[in-house]
Amino acid sequence: MSEIDNAKDEFQKLMDFVSKAKANIYQVPNKPDRNKTLPRLIGVFEEKIAPKYFEKAQEVIPKIINPHERSLAYHAVLSLLRSHALFLVDLARPYRVEILSDYALPVKLIAFISQQRLPSVPLPFLLAVLSSDFKYVHFNYLSNVGLVGLQPDLVAGHLDDLNALWHEVAGYSIALARSDNRLTRWTGQLTELLKQKELLDTYQNLFRESTLYNLPIDRNSIKPEALSELDAVMQNDQEWSELSTPWLGEFLEDLFWVMTQEGERTANGAIETATIAAMAKALTPRYPDLDAGDLDHPPVNLRLLVGVSYLGYGKPEDEIKTIASLYVSDPDPLLELATVIAEFCRNIINSPETPFLGQVSPEEKKVVKAVLELPNKGVRDQLEKLLANVVEPPLKDSFEPINFFEQTADFDSFIKFRFIDTDLRRFVWPPPQQGGWPPNRFGGIGIVGHGRRPPWWW
Repeated sequence: MSEIDNAKDEFQKLMDFVSKAKANIYQVPNKPDRNKTLPRLIGVFEEKIAPKYFEKAQEVIPKIINPHERSLAYHAVLSLLRSHALFLVDLARPYRVEILSDYALPVKLIAFISQQRLPSVPLPFLLAVLSSDFKYVHFNYLSNVGLVGLQPDLVAGHLDDLNALWHEVAGYSIALARSDNRLTRWTGQLTELLKQKELLDTYQNLFRESTLYNLPIDRNSIKPEALSELDAVMQNDQEWSELSTPWLGEFLEDLFWVMTQEGERTANGAIETATIAAMAKALTPRYPDLDAGDLDHPPVNLRLLVGVSYLGYGKPEDEIKTIASLYVSDPDPLLELATVIAEFCRNIINSPETPFLGQVSPEEKKVVKAVLELPNKGVRDQLEKLLANVVEPPLKDSFEPINFFEQTADFDSFIKFRFIDTDLRRFVWPPPQQGGWPPNRFGGIGIVGHGRRPPWWW
């Protein structure tokens, strides 16, 4: 059997699996409308996206001269399709979030936040699903659709971290900014600003240390030439802007929540930073070293200081330092950097290109206040009353795909297309100008999560 015939056979087997899975999706008791949503979501993948993607693969892969590399290319395409099919089917597990008693409250809050603060018209359809952690998942091939992952403890009634939903809902707008290259352009502008302020070295050192801190291998085993390659990428403005884009996205998503208290003061006249305290409570347990983030997330301490700097806009430096010291033991080394980042983000939020609405309504402030007071007795009832009239976006009768495929002339650009994003990445290593497609590195092109990994990962 030829390589193309073998690939066609494997593709057909996968489509048979998807078809059977769609026909046997678990039916959630008393949720007839929601029972229609996932089959439709899987259906658009089965009927439109997967066939079109495989069809395009058959156009571009034969252009690869080396037969071994052609075989690997077909394998990579089928792996991407298989992974995404399994992801969609996995959403329909019997223990989906809908069957848990406290599903309704976070779903209403997600709808409320998006209706209050996202400028998209029409409003996005954000489907809440059970997840190991809070996350936002964006469908690159669908218009106005996303998933918000809810931790099991949240939907089991432990509402302490309900504030995290602001961050995840903001992920929808940040993903749109990524898809039209606004986010990459903003990251380039931030790089230039940090150069002017002589803060780029500090920022890049944090990025370098965060990346190395979280490698899944012993740091001492990393080859010196690999470190030199990372340093070379950071010295290339375009490569650095692409590599560090997720960090700017995280800052903006954090501020989407933090700014709900902008301009408020405590009873004794201090800057109100309860949103920072809530963010610190949610982030601190997830990172053993608060000075080290990872490839996709800035260090917790820097994120907290950016939030403090944003709320402290226009206030005396001493007051900001006093507040910052409540959340970071030694804020001085990073406070200037955090202030510059916060003001850069403020300019984005207030610009015509804003990824989300900066104006916070009185209704949202009431909801924020209730969320901050959870789990105090009686506050949950108050929050449910505030959200009582929230109407979720209508369930999708159909999902309209976005056409990515006509713009992929060769396999290098074709394989960069990833079905969904959780961390805004869409690149392969190395860039085409540095050697093109590396057939032995397909492990770094993920269907969920990471689309680009430095070479020392293999």
